[in-house]
Amino acid sequence: MRLVLIRHTKTAGPAARVCGRTDVGLASSYEGERTTLFDGLRKEWTPNRIVCSPLLRARRLADDAALAFGAAGMKAGIDPRLTELDFGEWEGRNWDDIDRGQLDAWAAEPVDFRCPGGESYQDLLERVGSALEDLRSGSGRCVWIFCHAGPIRASLAHTLQLPPAALFSVEIEHGRASAIDWANGRARLLYLNR
Repeated sequence: MRLVLIRHTKTAGPAARVCGRTDVGLASSYEGERTTLFDGLRKEWTPNRIVCSPLLRARRLADDAALAFGAAGMKAGIDPRLTELDFGEWEGRNWDDIDRGQLDAWAAEPVDFRCPGGESYQDLLERVGSALEDLRSGSGRCVWIFCHAGPIRASLAHTLQLPPAALFSVEIEHGRASAIDWANGRARLLYLNR
């Protein structure tokens, strides 16, 4: 099975804002970013399935991909387990406005720290891993997943069996795809941010 992990395009509003589960709109550059992404995806295997996070920034791109690349009548399936990390009380705030002590606690324990009123990265890993295992047991030779930076990092950690913290410094760019071949319990990264 080939998994193509695609991060949504840029969002509207300030870049310094926390918008994990906050449903924000897309930047005015959406059409151009989508065209660039789709031109790159034309070199990829055609998807048998397309799934996405329920958030608009991922769902719109997935729906557009289903129209552009899918067989007649293909629709993007929505899986809430692919939603970005729930930042709880931090949602919608500027990073500079969050208590420095809380940010330091998160930096000290990035996998286990639970955002106030939200979830930990470990929670994200478990729900994304569950979604991936369900996809793996289902049909489809090539699955395109439209989601967010956190779930893409979690997908890479899960499939490549890497320590989650090892991926925190990996940049997952907006409107770019990463691909993994995953078969017989083994995974191989084909490309990152193409």
